[in-house]
Amino acid sequence: MGYDPDMATIVRVKKTGETGILVGTGFGAFKSARPGFWGGDLFPDEKQGFYQCIALSNAEGEIGWFKTTDTEVVSVDGKTPREILEE
Repeated sequence: MGYDPDMATIVRVKKTGETGILVGTGFGAFKSARPGFWGGDLFPDEKQGFYQCIALSNAEGEIGWFKTTDTEVVSVDGKTPREILEE
């Protein structure tokens, strides 16, 4: 079974214009707390949030994680998103 280069999802990083192959997706969450200025542990200063991320491979096979809001899909299986949605 051979490799078909048109059977991939190509993604562009908006800031740099670099493209990569979509390898997978991920979700990161965090929560931290420290004693508050007033009330110490009774009223801690808390921060929390999450990141929706995707893993991209470059031409050398190196994988990097990027926020989904910082990327856009260029093509899926050799077709642009517009071509796929118009079919």
